[in-house]
Amino acid sequence: MSYGKKLRHPSDMLKQGDRVDAVILAIKPEERRISLGLKQTLADPWTEVERNFQSVPRFKAPSPS
Repeated sequence: MSYGKKLRHPSDMLKQGDRVDAVILAIKPEERRISLGLKQTLADPWTEVERNFQSVPRFKAPSPS
């Protein structure tokens, strides 16, 4: 449900009546279930890593003589 928080249950983040954007992940008519994804509507934070953090040059350690 979130890239930044570990949740045990959706009710830790949402309450009945909240309006949210969601993606339909699966529909199971025989079980009368719809699986929704909230995280899929958010940007993946890993795509922004290079822009937000600079890479550090690597140095080779001198070999022992």
